[in-house]
Amino acid sequence: MGLLTEPSANGAPNMDKGIELVNNTYVAQAKSLLAEIGVHQLSEGVWAFTEVHSASHAYIHHSLLPVALAAYAAVNPTFAAVRFPNWALVDMVDKVPCMDGAELTALSMVCGAAIPTFPSASERGNIFGQAVWGIVETYSLEGCFQHVARAYGSPGRHYNLRPRGFDWAGGEEPSPKN
Repeated sequence: MGLLTEPSANGAPNMDKGIELVNNTYVAQAKSLLAEIGVHQLSEGVWAFTEVHSASHAYIHHSLLPVALAAYAAVNPTFAAVRFPNWALVDMVDKVPCMDGAELTALSMVCGAAIPTFPSASERGNIFGQAVWGIVETYSLEGCFQHVARAYGSPGRHYNLRPRGFDWAGGEEPSPKN
């Protein structure tokens, strides 16, 4: 049975045990990823550099960029802006489908969100899409972003999020009316 070593009371595989084991593995991997980029958690919601040199010069794989940006911003927003110039929320959204379970867990930890326990990338995309639109609504960013009919990418509401200022329905040219 692989990860599901203990059957439930009715003899079926115990999915909760398997998910718990996977989540514990992801948490350990997430902590390792954060250490590799020079960041650690001092206490809940409080992050610090373990070594500024590592944070400044560590190789950041493209799928780890959202984690590094969020973690560095949690420690020092100016440092994050200098380390990753010209990065926007939409750039983070673009990387989510590339992220694995450990990276998603690390991002959740840095953001103070619940550790993800989803069985599929599609479900992760839908949940992330809800979160992104929640951020847009919470911070009244509707003037900066719009919902478009055609999704750009995989399933998930975040693929319908586009910055204003372009004619997304007609060739993606800049549009003075948006």
